[in-house]
Amino acid sequence: MKTNKLFSCPFCGGQAELKQVNVYGRCGYRVTCTKCHCSTNLIATGINILNNEEITTEVAQNRAVSLWQKRTKQSIIQKRC
Repeated sequence: MKTNKLFSCPFCGGQAELKQVNVYGRCGYRVTCTKCHCSTNLIATGINILNNEEITTEVAQNRAVSLWQKRTKQSIIQKRC
């Protein structure tokens, strides 16, 4: 997963990074600002019990990055209005 093109933080302009987090024995990923520590929701790996979907490491990383990139674009639009 390439994360060198993450947008800067929409709140403080800080650098963003993809972080691995372990919760209840499961691995998860989120993008976090290194300056103000705002972040995306945690995307956990494993089986999603709601739809029986297997979420691999790559899928979890891609979803976390996608959430960060979309949130940043929306915040830019909202600041211009």
